[in-house]
Amino acid sequence: DAAGWAWGFKRALPKADLSRVVLLGAAGAGAAVGYAALGLGVQELGVFDVDSSRAAALASGADGHDVTTANVGQAGIDAFRSALATGKPYDLVMTDLGMPYVDGRKVAAAVKEGSPTTPVILLTGWGQSLLDDGEMPANVDRLLSKPPKLAELREALAASAPAAVH
Repeated sequence: DAAGWAWGFKRALPKADLSRVVLLGAAGAGAAVGYAALGLGVQELGVFDVDSSRAAALASGADGHDVTTANVGQAGIDAFRSALATGKPYDLVMTDLGMPYVDGRKVAAAVKEGSPTTPVILLTGWGQSLLDDGEMPANVDRLLSKPPKLAELREALAASAPAAVH
């Protein structure tokens, strides 16, 4: 739930800049992460999901926060590039591998092209088999199997913290 995610964020990333955060995936755990982020004081939350109604539903409960929604990976890339261009980049990107048209590998490549130091965490149902085969996708800093265990997610966020914390 959101309370558990909020506790994990505070513990793993106590000094994280929460002014602008992007959330890729608004269903299930994604919704809990989004609500936790908003409860921790995120000022702007970009929500991207292949189902725009899920993103809109999360945005509608944002309690006055500035939320951006999109329903395809390319829209997420466009928003990331726009944030870079305006000098307000996101500090960390989490994306799913399996998305239509623009998958997580393409999202990761676009993020690293624009900002090589922005950490990218890739979520996938094939995570363990990719790791067992030694196939870490290019431009990905961390690979997590879906659904990620809370301890694994905390560890991934903590490992990404040096690049994401100001």
